[in-house]
Amino acid sequence: MAETLAALHAVDVDAVGLGELGRRDGYATRQLRRWQRQWEDSRTREVPALDRTHDRLVRHTPEQRSVAIVHGDYKLENVLLDATGGITAGLGP
Repeated sequence: MAETLAALHAVDVDAVGLGELGRRDGYATRQLRRWQRQWEDSRTREVPALDRTHDRLVRHTPEQRSVAIVHGDYKLENVLLDATGGITAGLGP
């Protein structure tokens, strides 16, 4: 599964005609914002270490250097396997 995911990330989005489908910048910043919102919506208790970690990641978010296809829910339940266990497809939401 890791090799398949790495191959997916290596696809040139422009070469396969997908370059215009998504935003090309700010991925890590958007992900951190989404994760923080999800945490706030489901929080049942205070976890200061998690809040500090989020703040530190926001302060040190690296500059984006490339664009890649990202599967938002990549797990065994979302892939199709052939008879030998090889991945034949990745399923998405």
